[in-house]
Amino acid sequence: MISQTLANISSRPLTAPHQQQQPIYQYVPLLNREKTENNEMIWRDQVRNQLETSNRQVDRSDAHIYVSKRDDPLTNLREVLRNLSNSEAFRYMKQCRLIVAKLKKCWVDVNEEIKSLSKNKEYLESALDHIRKDLIINKETSDNRLHRPATEPNEDKVDDTLEFEKQTLLSLKRNLENILKPVQEHLYKLDELRERVHKLGKERSAVTDLICQCLTQSMRSFDKAMANNKNNNQSSNAKLFKSQSTLFNNDNLIEASQASFIHIGPLSAFTNESVDIIREADAQIQEGRDLRGRSRVLMRDSIESAKQCNLIVNDQFLRKIEDTLLLSKHLNVSSSENRLAQNRAIRWQDLNNISHKYTLGPEKSTNLFTYERLDRPIASNFQRHPGNQLPEAQEISKGSDLLSNSLLKSEQHIRTLKVIGKKMDQNAKEKEFQHSLDTTLLRRRRELSDHRWVPEKYVKK
Repeated sequence: MISQTLANISSRPLTAPHQQQQPIYQYVPLLNREKTENNEMIWRDQVRNQLETSNRQVDRSDAHIYVSKRDDPLTNLREVLRNLSNSEAFRYMKQCRLIVAKLKKCWVDVNEEIKSLSKNKEYLESALDHIRKDLIINKETSDNRLHRPATEPNEDKVDDTLEFEKQTLLSLKRNLENILKPVQEHLYKLDELRERVHKLGKERSAVTDLICQCLTQSMRSFDKAMANNKNNNQSSNAKLFKSQSTLFNNDNLIEASQASFIHIGPLSAFTNESVDIIREADAQIQEGRDLRGRSRVLMRDSIESAKQCNLIVNDQFLRKIEDTLLLSKHLNVSSSENRLAQNRAIRWQDLNNISHKYTLGPEKSTNLFTYERLDRPIASNFQRHPGNQLPEAQEISKGSDLLSNSLLKSEQHIRTLKVIGKKMDQNAKEKEFQHSLDTTLLRRRRELSDHRWVPEKYVKK
């Protein structure tokens, strides 16, 4: 292009077109033009270089304009950047709103679990108090039965059942204490976790002040995106009405992060700390539910075992009371028969005593009638012949001896009957005392054992 321009310049006519052009060298003297030609070449090269530089710059400018039309921002750059920044900020705020909702639901779940576990702890302590009260009743019953009469055995079946009840209650008490300690420790963990969730939710909600706090639209958008990803229209329509379960399900949250709907990272709305604390809350809540289930089963078994032991002891008390009452009745009947026997023996002794007196006769011989004397006329007349002897005196002596022996035996029998009667009366009194003691203890046990209605409604749910 530059060469063409130079050719055009060199070919321009110096005279008018109608005049014939004459050679220049005809009017220029022939001199040494080597130096002049060099200067002219330099001059032409400079112009040529300037023209080439200008053309290159023009081409570059045109190319820059062409590229700038495609790459350079438009005049509404600030508005576009503002809209993009606002969109990014709103997207981040919406994601923060989702994680805040998740943390709030997590806080509510942890708080509900704390309330349920606290209620379980109260009922567990109540059941433990009932077991301790049963142990106190058992100890009082055993101590009161130590003051039994001398005729009663030192140990009987009631004492054996009381000892069995004591060992059973001690075992139940140890089991309840062993489950109560983990429940208390887990309550401390849940309380600490609740504080952490509250602080994290407060920190995450710091950027959600300028957007609507209603979670309905955001949850529905989240559900629609999850439903479209699964290509299941029926499940998506169902989840539109169950958005809370979809949003607040940890598995769906992780699934959404894997499907690139949300991003979990240290600088995103869904931080690793948030996901970890949600997982930890789920694990702690599940552990609390397991503890509540185990403690409920243990309380139910403890109450049933304590009731069964109480019924066994009361039934043994009833049997003991029946046996004591039956023996007391037999003793009363035997004591009555003993008194009747004493009366018969005393009457017989009186009759024998009178007979013995009649046999011995009066104290003075002068008080005897003639027909009562041994030397009465008929007996004296009979004894005039030798060998005629009457055994009247010997028989009277034998009869007197027999009556004396009978009186002694009657007196011994009466004395023995009186001793036996006193023992029977004493034994009957002791049986009545034991019957009264066992009846009082049984009534006392029944009055104090009616205290298990507090945790029964809870364990029967």
